[in-house]
Amino acid sequence: MIVISFITYGQKSNTIFSTGSNGVLNWTYQDFIDNDINRIQAFSFSIKKNGKVKKDSTKLYDQSIDLKINTVSGINCNLNWQSHGPSFLTWYKFTDSYNDKGLIKKHLDEPLEVIKTKEFGSLNWNINLNETVFEYNEKGLKTKKIYNRIENYYSVSKYTKDTFHLHSVHPKIYEYEYNLNGQEIRNYHTDDSTRYFKTNSYTPDSNSVTCSYCDPRYLNGEKEYDSNGNLKKWIWYTRKNEIHSKKYYFYDDSNNLIKRIDSTGWYYTTKKPYWQSTTTYNYSDSGKTETVNYYTEDRFESSTQKTSTEYDENGRILSQCSFTDSTQTCDNYSYKYENNNLVRVFAEYKDKSKATTEYKYSQTNLLIEERHLYNGKLTSLTKYYYKK
Repeated sequence: MIVISFITYGQKSNTIFSTGSNGVLNWTYQDFIDNDINRIQAFSFSIKKNGKVKKDSTKLYDQSIDLKINTVSGINCNLNWQSHGPSFLTWYKFTDSYNDKGLIKKHLDEPLEVIKTKEFGSLNWNINLNETVFEYNEKGLKTKKIYNRIENYYSVSKYTKDTFHLHSVHPKIYEYEYNLNGQEIRNYHTDDSTRYFKTNSYTPDSNSVTCSYCDPRYLNGEKEYDSNGNLKKWIWYTRKNEIHSKKYYFYDDSNNLIKRIDSTGWYYTTKKPYWQSTTTYNYSDSGKTETVNYYTEDRFESSTQKTSTEYDENGRILSQCSFTDSTQTCDNYSYKYENNNLVRVFAEYKDKSKATTEYKYSQTNLLIEERHLYNGKLTSLTKYYYKK
């Protein structure tokens, strides 16, 4: 469910962060090809207090494929949260480039709007780009992902009109290793130094490389498998080579996953590693039931919570119930499907409030409408449009 608001507040103590997503349908390169579609657009429609739909709408994204150069590009948005005030959206333009096998080679995005400020007799602004480069081996397995934060700072003097341009790149590198079966066994992380480059108005000196936020290459995670190729253990490490968390996996004689145990030693450094959750799986001819018992502790209190989820024989979620040890009343979720499409999600919460999400599809099974209702009243509406 996505709740969108375009009202922001200018409080100095406000903290804003991006979720990195927007909660709406997002197509991949292969989706465009499989559905023989060249363009997809999404619009959010304003809703009146009485639940009626207004005529005006906001474009959430506009994405197109170019098969000649193997790219998907357009405009997208991120959902942002702030500590004082409602959430809001910001837009950016992007280009995703793919190789001949349909694997993404590079993602590049930058803000759609540049905000300029006047300060100390100068006009200042930033144009920051996010670039992610991917590398693969001969089997098509991802071996490296390099995320570059590319920053461009500009300042124009009000009096002389001289322009100062500072250009820097901060790379974060992820590397992956596999066994002979193509299963990931280790991954490494490097938070590299920030490098400053020469521009028309700036020549970096010997101190052009800084390490304010960087770490040398370290083992970030590793996986172990049993003789049947099933994942047996998954361990994450900190940059200090300390164990961050672990997951253990257990299987029956038919190689069905029946239990997973999660533990962590990272939550507070003053505490010893502790059990975080246990997930059990039960199978029947009609599907699977997943039950998660997990434990939460902080400086002030601790509690246990249980979530039970049922799936059908095709692995689709049918229902879910979640409650804490303080109450045996569930937050209940149920899911309905038609023609293999999810058409309705219904939630009834512990306070007796109800929320519904409804999905509508075209004759070719393309999602064309998504509605959210709270206690029977429409709260948001998103529509999708496609072009061949």
